[in-house]
Amino acid sequence: MQIKRYSIAILFLVCLMCCRYTAHAQCTSRYQDTIFSKIDSTMNVVFTTTAGGSAGSNLLLDVYQPDGDTACLRHLIIWEHGGAFVSGTKNDPSETFWSQRFAQRGYVCASINYRLAPSIIDLYDSSQIFTYAFKACADMKAAIRYFYMTAAAQNNPWRIDTNVIFIAGSSAGAIGADFVGLLDSLNELPPAFQTIVTNNGGIEGNSGNAGYSSKVVGVASLAGCIYSLDWIKPGVPPTVFCQGTADSILPYDCGYVLEDTIEDILHTFWPTLRMCGSGEMAPQFDSAQISTSLLPFPGSNHVPWDTNLVIENEVDSAVAAFFYSVNCVQATGYCNYPAGLTDIDLGPQVNVFPNPAHNVIHISITDANELKEIRLYDCTGRQVMQQYTGGKQATLATDGLAQGVYTLRLDLKGPATQPVARKVVIE
Repeated sequence: MQIKRYSIAILFLVCLMCCRYTAHAQCTSRYQDTIFSKIDSTMNVVFTTTAGGSAGSNLLLDVYQPDGDTACLRHLIIWEHGGAFVSGTKNDPSETFWSQRFAQRGYVCASINYRLAPSIIDLYDSSQIFTYAFKACADMKAAIRYFYMTAAAQNNPWRIDTNVIFIAGSSAGAIGADFVGLLDSLNELPPAFQTIVTNNGGIEGNSGNAGYSSKVVGVASLAGCIYSLDWIKPGVPPTVFCQGTADSILPYDCGYVLEDTIEDILHTFWPTLRMCGSGEMAPQFDSAQISTSLLPFPGSNHVPWDTNLVIENEVDSAVAAFFYSVNCVQATGYCNYPAGLTDIDLGPQVNVFPNPAHNVIHISITDANELKEIRLYDCTGRQVMQQYTGGKQATLATDGLAQGVYTLRLDLKGPATQPVARKVVIE
């Protein structure tokens, strides 16, 4: 087959087309450009207690989000690590890098753990390999449902726009993500694999958070593969594929897992799973008229982005551009203040006027505090102004800013220990 390598310029052209025809004026540089310099992280969040694990077996995730972000609702990416279904964790360097990198673009990112085989010996045949591939899929779905659940039942503590949830993975994690995106019917499996899925809770799995959606809008498959190309049909989520064409662990086209690592004769004694990789999946997406992008690395082996900085940057840009092309619309409007910010009426005696403002905002303090730093954020959560100051009065020039709702954050010095904030309207 002919290999197509999409340049970054072409990918960004696709993004611009998306903005023009689907998002219109709501598309900003958020989710495409790096707009946040600092990241907040919350480690070891329990997202489920798996039915398939030991009693009380918790699965954990780490959350990465932009520091100082005031956006009401944010897009989410859930990342699943590699490790051949026997190793790896949510804080592997690769997943940590991707999570932090995309959080700098404005995403909330979650890196998850999932159930692993006790050892490579437990992957002794195709049924066992499929079993743990499906468990990775089921645990990813549980993580997706966790964010739907907390958005609906716990006042959305992560401020997730559940209309825009992406998933991504590398190697084994990519297989889990591909399964989530594409496998939606037992009828797409042979009887032996149907039994495995049924014994593990059905297509949605038994990993918890039942009753909530596991729908996603897009997938990043970094050296992934699937059992059958018949899974690819109209209605499945758009997917970006990245893979080395000389991958000896997972086939770039269709072939046995570990095909180039294990002599053909050993397949008779160790029947590994036959699967199809990026080189065959992407054309099937094209045939089904599903948005897709293929970024092959000619002559490269398995997950070359783990050891090659140039390739890592290419993958980073390609995934960012593709996800932006799928959905770049930023939800706007009023929302609760982020943690650590309290409404101005509950804090020190601060006057902000006029509100609505036109060309200038005046700020004055009438108690024992003084101003230390002033920051203004637009409705996407991007910081548009920062001013270090002192004393009890300050003035912000707002001419040149677009009309809309902004969040004004004031850091103080004096008795106050917490910053305060207020919504301001610029006309």
